[in-house]
Amino acid sequence: MKAAIMQPYFFPYVGYFSLIGCTDVFIVFDEGQYARRSWMNRNRICHPARCDFSYITLDVKKATHNEKIKNIEAFDIDSTFRRILTQLEVAYRKKAPYYDETMILIERIFNTRESNLSRLNVEGIHKICQHIGLEFNYMFYSDLDLTVGNVSAPDEWAVVICKAMGYDQYVNPIGGLDFYDTNKYIDAGVEIKFVKNNLVVYEQKKKNFIPWLSIIDVLMFNGRLETLRIINEYELVGP
Repeated sequence: MKAAIMQPYFFPYVGYFSLIGCTDVFIVFDEGQYARRSWMNRNRICHPARCDFSYITLDVKKATHNEKIKNIEAFDIDSTFRRILTQLEVAYRKKAPYYDETMILIERIFNTRESNLSRLNVEGIHKICQHIGLEFNYMFYSDLDLTVGNVSAPDEWAVVICKAMGYDQYVNPIGGLDFYDTNKYIDAGVEIKFVKNNLVVYEQKKKNFIPWLSIIDVLMFNGRLETLRIINEYELVGP
């Protein structure tokens, strides 16, 4: 059984969806410490004027320094959603061939009225997966009531969760290749692999292509079927 374990990101980039696509189960790790100005409450879209990117940001309520992800709540979501929809309209309405269908999808996500950051992000990811035809089998770590034993380093969370759940394979984005001590996984009998996405250049109506933007950008310019093809442009590599 292949497992992925990731924090809940806000309209994440294509590699996040590749990770979903290549695993059997996706554990949303909402037990860790929340980080301000992270991919959990913001992401990047095409800048409406420059050959650059700009941010869309989900405002969250003020939290203590050590607050866990699972406890973070969105702030003034109606105002935030209106601002983001306006940003998307300005950035994509005149340029993106799949603007209308993508905006309908995003409005449907916002209409869920969920205020918990983790649940809102995952609801968005789930609806996007349904939109493009990608199976998303997920569970929240905070719902599992697992006993995982001692975790002495950040790279040990995945291996102890996999052992507790009986999973024999763990997959992580390629950015974690230097972060994980893979010997810990080998010793525990858990095979570890990394998703390496192949960069797919698509038309953004810009002078130069801006890679690894939010999945929103991919959907706006490519639609459902081509977005799924782009997501599937990856390979699994060993340590």
